[in-house]
Amino acid sequence: MDASWNPDANGVVCTIVVSGSDIYAGGEFTTIGGQARNRIAKLNNTNGLADASWNPGATGTVYAIGVSGSDVYAGGELHQ
Repeated sequence: MDASWNPDANGVVCTIVVSGSDIYAGGEFTTIGGQARNRIAKLNNTNGLADASWNPGATGTVYAIGVSGSDVYAGGELHQ
């Protein structure tokens, strides 16, 4: 990552987790990395763009992310 890396989230980012070459962000945003993403996203580690094939769409604010192998776990607050 260099100083120009900016995923440009439209809301608060509460957590960032790096797992290998993957970067996961969670928070209160609805767009990040140039894509619509509800509160959780996987970002490109070079340019900050959202991974087009990964969009789980959380329904509430994401405060914590854990990664184990290919599994991604999110913790947060449910909005109804």
